[in-house]
Amino acid sequence: MTLRLLFLWSIAWLASTSGLTAQGGRDPVPEIDPYTKNDPATLKRAGYVSYGPFRFGDDHTSFHVGEALGGVPLLWVETEHFRLGSSLDKIDYPSERKEKKRLEGELDRLREKLPRLKRKVKEIDPWLRLHLYAQRLEDLYTDFCKRLDISPEDFPEKTKEGAGPYLGMPEKFAVLLCEKKSSFGRYTATYLGQSVQAPYRYHHAKTGIVFYGTSMGFLGGGYDNDSALHCSLVSGLVKNFVNSAFGYEPDIPFFWREGLAHWFTREVNINYSFFTATTSKLSRVRVDEQWRPKVRARVGHEIYPPSQDMIQWDDPDELGLADHMILWSRIDYLMARNDGLLGKLQRAFKKTALDPRTLLREAGAIDPFVSDFIQSAETTPAEFDEAWAKWVKKSYPKR
Repeated sequence: MTLRLLFLWSIAWLASTSGLTAQGGRDPVPEIDPYTKNDPATLKRAGYVSYGPFRFGDDHTSFHVGEALGGVPLLWVETEHFRLGSSLDKIDYPSERKEKKRLEGELDRLREKLPRLKRKVKEIDPWLRLHLYAQRLEDLYTDFCKRLDISPEDFPEKTKEGAGPYLGMPEKFAVLLCEKKSSFGRYTATYLGQSVQAPYRYHHAKTGIVFYGTSMGFLGGGYDNDSALHCSLVSGLVKNFVNSAFGYEPDIPFFWREGLAHWFTREVNINYSFFTATTSKLSRVRVDEQWRPKVRARVGHEIYPPSQDMIQWDDPDELGLADHMILWSRIDYLMARNDGLLGKLQRAFKKTALDPRTLLREAGAIDPFVSDFIQSAETTPAEFDEAWAKWVKKSYPKR
């Protein structure tokens, strides 16, 4: 992009953001971030690249999104690994003890990067929510890489076509958080081919941008709060990370992607669970928050699916809550082992998923992902189950 074009583009973007006025009863949103004042030194300290405009999909930028959603007060920020857009409204400071303590810890860390953030905060305004989610995104990325033994050295800047430094993808991950579901539906209808009324993951094949978006409007029935939104974001992003790491390919064992998503989500809050399903049976539930004693009881009665079958699960609508608890627990066991097997499995599963010969295996041959598991774990699925069950009995409470 030429300097002249970038200049003109920036002027147009500034003109579009000058109208961050009240909408539907909302308070006006300041045009300039009150926590950084666009100060270059503060932006650098916060780990920010810019407030846009930047590419957000195959055929659109953050500026284009603002135009398409005209009147919606959108805020943007680009971090080391993400491009984030948010139209989230202000919210009250939480009163629940655990939520309050968690948020206080997050704000303390933000103050190290944003010295203008006051010690006493009465509400979380739209700009502060943007900063919180930018921090949460980078925290999740760092934690995912650490636990799966992934490092920047695995993804050099210049590699073969289609690869890149962002878990192997050429572009940063894109995230859109909308206050209203109508705004999200308008975005997806304009740029993703259909009006989506649910949290959504999408791979832009041309640029390699991997997108996740959702709306507060999709959350209800006890889920209409910031913690549930955070959990929804973690669930969707981890699934995108799994699909993306070492080359984009969604045809990877369901248990692996879903189990990792459950595990990272429950590290945020055990009260909010999200499930991959095309039916409403298990889209989300708020029951049996304490999964460990439930899993222990099933292990005690030897009522659980064997790992060899679990690796081959491919229909989420056939699974019940107990199945999700078991696949989460097996990831929990792998996390506790901390022996590098998580990273080995991600690499092995992805290599197999990307190999076109995987679809050409002979009838009756062992499932290639089961073979990956055996070779990576250096044990049979049955032996793995035995070790997992022993660990569950030792590690999980009875009630």
